[in-house]
Amino acid sequence: LLFHMAPFEEFSEDMAIMVTGRRDVGAMLSFAVDEDSYLCQIERDRYRFPAHVRDYLMYRLARDYPDEFRAASYHNAGLYYELHDDLIKAMECYQLGGETEKICELLMLDSQRNPGNGHYYQSARFYMALPEERLQRTPELMCGMSMMHSLMLRAGESERWYGELERFSRDEREPAMARRKARELLAYFQIAL
Repeated sequence: LLFHMAPFEEFSEDMAIMVTGRRDVGAMLSFAVDEDSYLCQIERDRYRFPAHVRDYLMYRLARDYPDEFRAASYHNAGLYYELHDDLIKAMECYQLGGETEKICELLMLDSQRNPGNGHYYQSARFYMALPEERLQRTPELMCGMSMMHSLMLRAGESERWYGELERFSRDEREPAMARRKARELLAYFQIAL
Protein backbone atom coordinates (compact mmCIF):
# COMPACT_ATOMS: atom_id res chain seq x y z
CA LEU A 1 0.00 0.00 0.00
CA LEU A 2 2.69 2.49 0.99
CA PHE A 3 4.75 1.97 -2.16
CA HIS A 4 1.70 2.13 -4.42
CA MET A 5 0.53 5.41 -2.87
CA ALA A 6 3.90 7.14 -2.36
CA PRO A 7 3.82 8.94 -5.75
CA PHE A 8 0.67 10.84 -4.77
CA GLU A 9 0.74 13.96 -2.62
CA GLU A 10 -2.64 13.22 -1.11
CA PHE A 11 -5.23 10.47 -1.50
CA SER A 12 -8.48 9.01 -0.23
CA GLU A 13 -9.36 5.47 0.80
CA ASP A 14 -11.32 5.00 -2.45
CA MET A 15 -8.31 6.04 -4.48
CA ALA A 16 -6.05 3.68 -2.50
CA ILE A 17 -8.47 0.81 -3.19
CA MET A 18 -8.42 1.58 -6.92
CA VAL A 19 -4.64 2.02 -7.13
CA THR A 20 -3.72 -1.05 -5.07
CA GLY A 21 -6.59 -3.33 -6.07
CA ARG A 22 -6.99 -4.37 -2.43
CA ARG A 23 -10.22 -4.31 -0.42
CA ASP A 24 -8.55 -4.27 3.01
CA VAL A 25 -7.16 -0.77 2.50
CA GLY A 26 -9.24 0.76 5.33
CA ALA A 27 -7.59 -1.41 7.97
CA MET A 28 -4.15 -0.84 6.46
CA LEU A 29 -4.64 2.94 6.45
CA SER A 30 -5.80 2.92 10.08
CA PHE A 31 -2.76 0.89 11.07
CA ALA A 32 -0.38 3.16 9.12
CA VAL A 33 -1.88 6.25 10.81
CA ASP A 34 -2.36 4.96 14.36
CA GLU A 35 0.43 2.47 14.90
CA ASP A 36 3.30 3.39 12.63
CA SER A 37 2.83 7.12 11.87
CA TYR A 38 3.63 6.43 8.21
CA LEU A 39 0.61 8.49 7.23
CA CYS A 40 -1.16 11.61 8.41
CA GLN A 41 -4.92 11.78 8.23
CA ILE A 42 -5.55 15.39 7.19
CA GLU A 43 -9.34 15.14 6.85
CA ARG A 44 -11.94 12.47 7.44
CA ASP A 45 -10.99 10.55 4.28
CA ARG A 46 -7.79 12.29 3.13
CA TYR A 47 -4.31 11.00 3.78
CA ARG A 48 -0.83 12.37 3.24
CA PHE A 49 2.67 11.07 3.95
CA PRO A 50 5.01 13.07 6.17
CA ALA A 51 7.69 14.52 3.87
CA HIS A 52 10.54 12.34 5.22
CA VAL A 53 8.46 9.16 4.89
CA ARG A 54 7.42 9.99 1.34
CA ASP A 55 11.01 10.82 0.36
CA TYR A 56 12.20 7.47 1.70
CA LEU A 57 9.37 5.56 0.01
CA MET A 58 10.09 7.26 -3.32
CA TYR A 59 13.79 6.43 -2.97
CA ARG A 60 12.99 2.76 -2.28
CA LEU A 61 10.38 2.71 -5.04
CA ALA A 62 12.94 3.91 -7.59
CA ARG A 63 15.61 1.53 -6.28
CA ASP A 64 13.70 -1.67 -5.61
CA TYR A 65 10.61 -1.71 -7.83
CA PRO A 66 10.44 -2.09 -11.61
CA ASP A 67 9.10 0.70 -13.81
CA GLU A 68 6.03 -1.45 -14.49
CA PHE A 69 5.02 -1.25 -10.81
CA ARG A 70 5.03 2.57 -10.86
CA ALA A 71 3.33 2.63 -14.27
CA ALA A 72 0.53 0.41 -12.94
CA SER A 73 0.01 2.74 -9.96
CA TYR A 74 -0.16 5.78 -12.25
CA HIS A 75 -2.51 3.98 -14.63
CA ASN A 76 -4.91 3.01 -11.84
CA ALA A 77 -4.78 6.51 -10.35
CA GLY A 78 -5.53 7.91 -13.82
CA LEU A 79 -8.56 5.64 -14.04
CA TYR A 80 -9.67 6.79 -10.58
CA TYR A 81 -9.48 10.46 -11.58
CA GLU A 82 -11.14 9.73 -14.91
CA LEU A 83 -14.07 8.06 -13.13
CA HIS A 84 -14.32 11.10 -10.85
CA ASP A 85 -14.34 13.39 -13.90
CA ASP A 86 -11.04 15.10 -13.04
CA LEU A 87 -9.49 14.88 -16.49
CA ILE A 88 -6.52 17.13 -15.70
CA LYS A 89 -5.33 14.95 -12.79
CA ALA A 90 -6.06 11.83 -14.87
CA MET A 91 -3.85 13.18 -17.67
CA GLU A 92 -1.11 14.02 -15.15
CA CYS A 93 -1.12 10.41 -13.95
CA TYR A 94 -1.17 9.02 -17.48
CA GLN A 95 1.69 11.33 -18.42
CA LEU A 96 3.77 10.12 -15.47
CA GLY A 97 2.99 6.55 -16.51
CA GLY A 98 4.01 7.24 -20.12
CA GLU A 99 0.53 6.59 -21.58
CA THR A 100 0.39 8.97 -24.54
CA GLU A 101 -2.67 7.34 -26.10
CA LYS A 102 -4.73 7.77 -22.92
CA ILE A 103 -3.79 11.45 -22.86
CA CYS A 104 -4.90 11.81 -26.50
CA GLU A 105 -8.17 10.05 -25.69
CA LEU A 106 -8.87 12.41 -22.77
CA LEU A 107 -7.93 15.51 -24.76
CA MET A 108 -10.42 14.49 -27.45
CA LEU A 109 -13.07 13.74 -24.81
CA ASP A 110 -12.49 17.12 -23.19
CA SER A 111 -12.80 18.94 -26.52
CA GLN A 112 -16.10 17.14 -27.21
CA ARG A 113 -17.49 17.97 -23.77
CA ASN A 114 -16.38 21.58 -23.89
CA PRO A 115 -16.42 22.60 -27.55
CA GLY A 116 -16.41 26.31 -26.77
CA ASN A 117 -13.22 26.41 -24.77
CA GLY A 118 -12.15 22.81 -24.19
CA HIS A 119 -10.21 23.91 -21.09
CA TYR A 120 -7.30 24.69 -23.41
CA TYR A 121 -5.37 26.69 -20.82
CA GLN A 122 -5.43 23.82 -18.32
CA SER A 123 -4.65 21.16 -20.89
CA ALA A 124 -2.07 23.14 -22.90
CA ARG A 125 0.90 21.33 -21.32
CA PHE A 126 -0.52 17.97 -22.40
CA TYR A 127 -1.02 19.15 -25.98
CA MET A 128 2.51 20.55 -26.04
CA ALA A 129 4.01 17.28 -24.74
CA LEU A 130 2.51 15.16 -27.53
CA PRO A 131 4.72 14.25 -30.48
CA GLU A 132 3.86 16.24 -33.60
CA GLU A 133 3.42 13.05 -35.65
CA ARG A 134 0.74 11.90 -33.21
CA LEU A 135 -1.08 15.22 -33.39
CA GLN A 136 -1.08 15.15 -37.19
CA ARG A 137 -2.96 11.83 -37.25
CA THR A 138 -6.04 13.11 -35.38
CA PRO A 139 -8.27 15.97 -36.54
CA GLU A 140 -9.54 16.69 -33.01
CA LEU A 141 -6.00 17.12 -31.72
CA MET A 142 -4.99 19.40 -34.60
CA CYS A 143 -8.11 21.44 -33.93
CA GLY A 144 -7.20 21.61 -30.23
CA MET A 145 -3.67 22.75 -31.03
CA SER A 146 -4.95 25.50 -33.31
CA MET A 147 -7.54 26.65 -30.78
CA MET A 148 -5.08 26.54 -27.89
CA HIS A 149 -2.50 28.61 -29.76
CA SER A 150 -5.20 31.07 -30.82
CA LEU A 151 -6.35 31.54 -27.21
CA MET A 152 -2.73 32.08 -26.19
CA LEU A 153 -2.35 34.75 -28.88
CA ARG A 154 0.10 32.70 -30.95
CA ALA A 155 -1.48 33.43 -34.32
CA GLY A 156 1.32 31.89 -36.40
CA GLU A 157 1.14 28.53 -34.63
CA SER A 158 -2.66 28.60 -34.69
CA GLU A 159 -2.62 29.14 -38.45
CA ARG A 160 -0.02 26.40 -38.91
CA TRP A 161 -2.27 23.84 -37.17
CA TYR A 162 -5.30 25.14 -39.06
CA GLY A 163 -3.31 24.49 -42.25
CA GLU A 164 -2.44 20.97 -41.05
CA LEU A 165 -6.14 20.31 -40.49
CA GLU A 166 -6.95 21.62 -43.99
CA ARG A 167 -4.24 19.41 -45.49
CA PHE A 168 -5.61 16.40 -43.61
CA SER A 169 -9.16 17.07 -44.84
CA ARG A 170 -7.97 16.90 -48.49
CA ASP A 171 -5.55 13.96 -48.16
CA GLU A 172 -7.11 10.99 -49.97
CA ARG A 173 -4.83 8.60 -48.06
CA GLU A 174 -6.64 9.41 -44.81
CA PRO A 175 -9.81 7.48 -43.88
CA ALA A 176 -13.04 9.02 -45.20
CA MET A 177 -14.57 9.33 -41.71
CA ALA A 178 -11.52 11.18 -40.40
CA ARG A 179 -11.51 13.54 -43.42
CA ARG A 180 -15.21 14.27 -42.84
CA LYS A 181 -14.48 15.02 -39.17
CA ALA A 182 -11.69 17.36 -40.26
CA ARG A 183 -14.10 19.22 -42.57
CA GLU A 184 -16.61 19.56 -39.71
CA LEU A 185 -13.90 21.00 -37.49
CA LEU A 186 -12.84 23.42 -40.21
CA ALA A 187 -16.45 24.63 -40.43
CA TYR A 188 -16.46 25.03 -36.63
CA PHE A 189 -13.25 27.06 -36.93
CA GLN A 190 -14.90 29.49 -39.33
CA ILE A 191 -17.13 30.46 -36.40
CA ALA A 192 -14.83 29.94 -33.42
CA LEU A 193 -11.70 31.68 -34.63
